[in-house]
Amino acid sequence: MEPELSSIHVDCRRMGELCMEHMAALLDGAQDVPRLTVVPVNLKIRASSRAAI
Repeated sequence: MEPELSSIHVDCRRMGELCMEHMAALLDGAQDVPRLTVVPVNLKIRASSRAAI
C-alpha cells in the first residue's frame, strides 16, 4: 500500500492470557479481580503519517 499506513500493534496473545487469568480467578471466587486492565501497545509510524494532504 502506498503510502505505508501507520498502525498500532496489540499483543493479542497477552490479552488472551490476562483474560484467562481473570476468568479463572473469578471462577475460583476471587473478589479482587480488576475490572479494567491496560495492555501496552506499540505505535508504528510510517509514511502515511508524514504524507501531505
